[in-house]
Amino acid sequence: MPKNARESDFLYGKAALDHYDQYVTVQRAVMNQRLNEEKGLQKLILLDKKLKIEEALQLAKGLRWHQLVN
Repeated sequence: MPKNARESDFLYGKAALDHYDQYVTVQRAVMNQRLNEEKGLQKLILLDKKLKIEEALQLAKGLRWHQLVN
């Protein structure tokens, strides 16, 4: 229990700062999670594009081979 108004104000201020610090920590964690998810999604998109390009190249090679055989 606070002994006087000054100590009470100090404890109230400290509690408010602690609460704000927790809020900021949670917000940072949420932002980092979203950033990581976005980076992961970008990597998946790039991988998908790369696979489609490789698939198209394989198809093109197959068509050329088929044309050479026939």
